[in-house]
Amino acid sequence: IAHDAGVQVVLNFSPITQVSESLLKLVNVLIVNQHELAVLGGQEIDVTNLDELRKAVADLGFEQVVLTLGGSGSLVLDSGEVTRIPIFEVDTVDTTGAGDSFMGSLLSALAAGCSLPDGACLAAAVSSLATARMGAQSSYRSASEVRDFLAQQAG
Repeated sequence: IAHDAGVQVVLNFSPITQVSESLLKLVNVLIVNQHELAVLGGQEIDVTNLDELRKAVADLGFEQVVLTLGGSGSLVLDSGEVTRIPIFEVDTVDTTGAGDSFMGSLLSALAAGCSLPDGACLAAAVSSLATARMGAQSSYRSASEVRDFLAQQAG
């Protein structure tokens, strides 16, 4: 239905569950951490070896993958190109809402027409900011706060 409507299908493989081959074939963007990628591929992958990572992703049949690396940021694989997305340094007090804010921000950015690397960079900023406050939803910032934060980081 999503493809018929011209909408990308994004799968966050967390928590790890059984996913049918037919569903995986419909996925445009896969979001996984290193452990989840290993489960999908059936073997551990050295994510510092970009050739090995590209091959593992290609063997799984995906062209677009966001590989989250926790405090080490993330890697975006987009048609064979790899972009490292660093974390934004903040005084972390609680990581409770970080993953959800990353996902929501990435999906929102993709829906607005952003590229996958740009969307992941925005999501990294939003999720970093979320860790600087206690709680989940109460830690989320407004669009203007995120914009100001990104401007400060660029300046």
